Amino acid sequence: MAMTGGIAIVDISTPSNPTLVGNYGAGNVKRVAVSGNYAYIVDQSDSLQIIDISTPSNPTLAGNLDTSDGAYG
Repeated sequence: MAMTGGIAIVDISTPSNPTLVGNYGAGNVKRVAVSGNYAYIVDQSDSLQIIDISTPSNPTLAGNLDTSDGAYG
């Protein structure tokens, strides 16, 4: 599965055999932080996207914020 931007969700429960289980197209990602069932993504367009990853095979947008002054992490 080819990606041109965004995040890949990978099952690493068996470190010797990581498996791609899902992805989310989020543009050109600069930073990602994960807490609980959410991935917080800062992208090249200087916006923050909050992605619900509770169902790894089907991540969904939970919210976003356009940060006109830039987002760096």
